[in-house]
Amino acid sequence: MRVRQSLALLLVLFLIAVVAVACADRKDPTGAFYTVHPQEWMQQESVDFHGSLVRRDGPEFCQSCHGQDLMGAKDAPSCYQCHNGPGGHPANWINPDPPFHGDAVNLYGPLGCRDCHGLDYRGGWTGVSCYTCHDGPAGISF
Repeated sequence: MRVRQSLALLLVLFLIAVVAVACADRKDPTGAFYTVHPQEWMQQESVDFHGSLVRRDGPEFCQSCHGQDLMGAKDAPSCYQCHNGPGGHPANWINPDPPFHGDAVNLYGPLGCRDCHGLDYRGGWTGVSCYTCHDGPAGISF
């Protein structure tokens, strides 16, 4: 009976180890950044690109390290160092000089904006509504 229990325990431990290894994040031990994020975190074409994750799930998962306001905390930088906030747009996205959000909407249409700004473009998880400055996503300014 003890042999059977020991074998069952070993099998359970082995399965836990297999699952842990299979689910482990890919990490680069050479830098602090890659101990938290996969190497492809900054590569836009990667499935591990941080922008895709934020677009899909919102920025809440970032707050434990980057601060509730995403302005940076501890060793984690602020989203605002590279973006005009956690939405992922470049810092000058609202200025008429490139890259300008109006040019992107004219080129690609407004549908890509819905993931973050809501199906009705009234803010979504970003809280930034197109209607603040425009008569909706068509881009007609007030």
